[in-house]
Amino acid sequence: MANMKLLIVLAAAFLFVNCIKAEEKEEKSDPMTITRKVYYSKPVVTHQVVTHHQVIHGGSTQVIHGGTVTHHVSGGSSHHVVKPKPKPKPAGPSVTVINVWFRKFVGWWTIMFGNFRLIFSAGGGFITINGHRIRLVISNRAQFPAMSGWFYFTYGGYLYFINIIRFQVYRFSVNGSCRSNFKGLPRYCGIGRVVRGQQRPAPARPSGGCYVDFYQHINYGGVRNRYSGAVRLVSRNDDMSSLKVPRGCCATIYEHGNWQGRSQRYCSRDVRFVGGWWNDKVSSVRVSGNLAGGHSGGSCRAEIFQHANFGGVREFYSGDVRQVRRNDDMSSLKVGGGCCVIIYEHGNFGGRSQRYCSPVKFVGGWWNDKMSSLKVVRGDEPEEELDEEEEEVEDEKEEEK
Repeated sequence: MANMKLLIVLAAAFLFVNCIKAEEKEEKSDPMTITRKVYYSKPVVTHQVVTHHQVIHGGSTQVIHGGTVTHHVSGGSSHHVVKPKPKPKPAGPSVTVINVWFRKFVGWWTIMFGNFRLIFSAGGGFITINGHRIRLVISNRAQFPAMSGWFYFTYGGYLYFINIIRFQVYRFSVNGSCRSNFKGLPRYCGIGRVVRGQQRPAPARPSGGCYVDFYQHINYGGVRNRYSGAVRLVSRNDDMSSLKVPRGCCATIYEHGNWQGRSQRYCSRDVRFVGGWWNDKVSSVRVSGNLAGGHSGGSCRAEIFQHANFGGVREFYSGDVRQVRRNDDMSSLKVGGGCCVIIYEHGNFGGRSQRYCSPVKFVGGWWNDKMSSLKVVRGDEPEEELDEEEEEVEDEKEEEK
């Protein structure tokens, strides 16, 4: 009897355990059973987002993103992948703002770096330097943010970052002639300023009337620039292939600005090609000596003005100039101190000519904007004779008076 009772107890215990296990198994397999789980996403670098998932089998799923609730309905388990929010890009100026800036940045301007001047005209998002039209590009550098009005352009072997609101400019060399750094940007040359109008430097003191002509290409081709005295930085940096030095004069060319780096001296000679090493590598020059022969005029010089009453662009000339820099663009002039200037209608001293030995506020209707070459001479040199055609014109003017 006792054994029978023990057997019944053991059987009841066995059935009880099996029932518990069966219920647990049934609960797991039953799709209507509700479970709750909460997940936390890892922090994202740009924005730390905590995401709460409430997964309800057979019902709706709530996915909470920092306060925003999204409901998803599924027949089984639901999974949600949290994607990090992209880092917003820095906003640039709108087209409207840029157009307003450009409208204020119209006209003639001068970039100034010490004695160096770079004169240009601006309009419509472009600048024009020596006839070259260059687009202003919105800056993409963090050091020069576009929202603050920074643009950039390249000219003459340099990269310029220019601010058209605060009128500042930073210059970097393209070929590595400058070796400093500015906020992580290499080849930094220096900071300058932008001034409205054409601010031309005072001419260098004449060195016995001597000068040197630099030519952009070999065999005296391309753009010509004339220099006298000591020039810290030529207007066309690293852009010279041939040169002319008149008799009695010497020119010492330098590799870098401020008369630094290698140097080479040329005296009383014309050089069709400066050689492979020196080609497009000149940044400064010194001119010395005493100009010999010809209509040099010694230390004489003439000032040529674009408009009447000594207005507009001013140019300085000395000696014999076969072709002026601003052709057919002269209305008044200044000369004196025992010096005279002879202006010519055409280049290479061709066509009609006229001699002046004192300042002239207006050269007259016929000569206005018609000068192409000139000679600066001493006042004691004989005056050139007029041709018959010019004498007839002078007679007609007298009769009109």
